[in-house]
Amino acid sequence: MKFTLLISSLLLASLAIGQSLQVIAVDVSNAGRTPSTIHFYCSKDYDRGQCKSDVAGLQQLLSQFPLIQLGEWSIVLATRQETRRLQHAEGDSAETPALTYLKHRTSIFEGDLFSADAQRTSELLQMYGRNSIDLRLWAVSHELGHALCQESDEHRAEDYGRQLRNGVALHCGASGQLQSAAR
Repeated sequence: MKFTLLISSLLLASLAIGQSLQVIAVDVSNAGRTPSTIHFYCSKDYDRGQCKSDVAGLQQLLSQFPLIQLGEWSIVLATRQETRRLQHAEGDSAETPALTYLKHRTSIFEGDLFSADAQRTSELLQMYGRNSIDLRLWAVSHELGHALCQESDEHRAEDYGRQLRNGVALHCGASGQLQSAAR
């Protein structure tokens, strides 16, 4: 995996209030694991070595899902500080380790899902009642429920995420675009 020094400004749905996330593009050598339409980034304040390692882990996890259905999509690993800043800028008091901006075709995952210190791992496990592997799988599949079905509703996105986790063909509701996905 080659790490580029290209610094980009990824503008997210919070543009209306002037928020943006500074990111560094990650040039991945994916050997067919993820479609070329999926673009990986890490927030500018993310440790570069850890970024490469965490993106590789994320790619492995993503390889079990029908990503070709996403088309052009950006996936960002961000520090906890950046994910919290984005959430609070939108007036959301909840602290979640992942979020998706449908309008901007971007999903953001807190890097602590892939490499956290013991205290943060304990916090995440306590908040979500899952072990760390299950938490990663849950977060990724949930955000893919949003992304693949173009679904903003949290409960429906979770239903779609559950379908993905269970390996069944994904069937989006009336608001979604995907009607079925071959695995």
